[in-house]
Amino acid sequence: METRHRRKKALVVDDMPWMRMVIRSLLNHMGDIDTVEASDGYEALKYLSACHVDILICDWNMPGMTGLDVLKAVRQELQLNDLPVLMVTAEYSQRQVADAIKAA
Repeated sequence: METRHRRKKALVVDDMPWMRMVIRSLLNHMGDIDTVEASDGYEALKYLSACHVDILICDWNMPGMTGLDVLKAVRQELQLNDLPVLMVTAEYSQRQVADAIKAA
């Protein structure tokens, strides 16, 4: 008996369209991953409240609602608190890493 394999779904959140395209392209090359996109944290949270995703890939630096704000909001939602989240940023500081670990 053949078992149907459910494709994984990733939500990619970034305010820069070209960065969403790069991440989407990389994920598509991995296979078995569908991607959906959000251009900001508010749009991402709206999508997450309505649809299931297997991983959230989120830019750290976005206007309005930062990636850290998105992560904190996700962790406050009972149905999302164990969702894997990958934070993406071009910047690096130990403080950012500590803040993300604390919020995770």
